[in-house]
Order: sequence, then structure tokens, then C-alpha cells
Amino acid sequence: MTFTGDMNKADFEISLYPNPAQNYVNLSVDGEISPNAKVSILNMVGATILKYNMPQSNTIQIDASALNPGVYFLNVTSERGVVSEKLIVK
Repeated sequence: MTFTGDMNKADFEISLYPNPAQNYVNLSVDGEISPNAKVSILNMVGATILKYNMPQSNTIQIDASALNPGVYFLNVTSERGVVSEKLIVK
């Protein structure tokens, strides 16, 4: 996991499973995030491929079949910071 932002504010972690993914990937946030948190998937050059609003349940299933095989970065952006995790799609 990679953190970008103020370390004092990042009191949440993310987990992706299964990773590597084929048809779907589950994102789970552990900890407190703001109600307007966003999820974005970026390709290796930093272009945003997909964007989602993070549901209040702190869990979301993402359709990975819409992504070409490769390596991506999944970011969760909240008022508490940004947490990024590498996502591999088969």
C-alpha cells in the first residue's frame, strides 16, 4: 500500500481481492473515510480509466472485465488522504 498526503490524516487502509483479478475485484476500506470518498482506477501513465463513489458500506465490487489485462493503480481519495494499491488484471 502506498500513501500520498498527510500521514496524520490517513487512518484507513484498503484491500483488494482477488488480486490479480479477472472478472471482478472487491475493494474494502478498513477505517474511517469521509462520506464523499472517491475510488479511481488509473493506468500506468496516470490516466483515469474508471471512477466510482465509495458507498457508505466501505465495500464495493468493481467490474474488472471492462479493463484490459495489465497493471493499474486503484486510489481511494478521502478528506483524510489518498491511499493507493496496485491492481493486476489478467
